[in-house]
Amino acid sequence: MAVRWNLKKKNNLFTAEIAEDAEMNQEERLNKITETIIGVAINIHRTLGPGLLESAYEACMVYDLIQSGLKVEQQKPLPVVYREVKLE
Repeated sequence: MAVRWNLKKKNNLFTAEIAEDAEMNQEERLNKITETIIGVAINIHRTLGPGLLESAYEACMVYDLIQSGLKVEQQKPLPVVYREVKLE
């Protein structure tokens, strides 16, 4: 996720206080996103219970996260190197 800073200018200068406020706003934003994700996961587990395939939970998570207003990308490939072997 790309981090965007929404810094306010004060007399065309960025102050430490303004940077700190921006950082706090970023932290609050990330906390809200985290709370949404965890809440969705808990609701899905309460509704469906345990024992389904991961793909079923994933589909439900994607649907509910989109409904919550978040942008979602599924199954993004990640480069993994294990003992000098690149796994794809």
